[in-house]
Amino acid sequence: MGGTSGNIPEDSEGPEITGVFGGKERAPYTFSNTSISMEASFSDSSGINISNQLPSENLTSQLNENTPIQVNRYFVAENKSFTSGKVNFRLTGLNKGKNLVTLRAWDNLGNGSVLYQELIVQGGDRLRILTHKTYPNPTQIESHFELEHNKPGENLILTLAVYQTDGMILFTESERLVKADAQIDGLSWFFLRKQTKYPAKGTYIYKLTLQSEFDNSTDSVSGLIVIQ
Repeated sequence: MGGTSGNIPEDSEGPEITGVFGGKERAPYTFSNTSISMEASFSDSSGINISNQLPSENLTSQLNENTPIQVNRYFVAENKSFTSGKVNFRLTGLNKGKNLVTLRAWDNLGNGSVLYQELIVQGGDRLRILTHKTYPNPTQIESHFELEHNKPGENLILTLAVYQTDGMILFTESERLVKADAQIDGLSWFFLRKQTKYPAKGTYIYKLTLQSEFDNSTDSVSGLIVIQ
């Protein structure tokens, strides 16, 4: 504190940077979505600088010519060590065609590194539900639903419908999502809602539908719920 160390390590290289883009660890990095998950890993024997004392030496992510985004706050150390860690976040606003992602990092001695990675987006204009699940399953008194889609930031209408196997509708509910997150959760079916007795034990069909208020495009997925 208040001085300099007389035993400065002989380190003139910046951190090693690697990235996993949309779950892919290697090229080709081609996607159909304009929003993907990203995991960046950093390692350096002198430690990764996330102090924010020098704004020019922050961990940053930059998409194309956009303003770099500071990602210090997402940094999580690995193995309780200051020498390596990861950052997880979402890349949004990818353009159709080629995109350039730039990751910058510095160690605690002021050595910097840069990783450049090209990403390609093909198609992806249509609203799509990418993943979905219900839990617990089997269940007894309620079901919860989660889904992921490719239009984060848009206003969406989410509809849940539950059917008997003969096609008779048992439950339906819709909600409007303003500037929806890519991952949607919090949607539940409590079996006594809108009815006075529990459904009979057996298998039921659920259907999740998303509709975009921007272009009215829709996508639906279905699955089974087992009530015990």
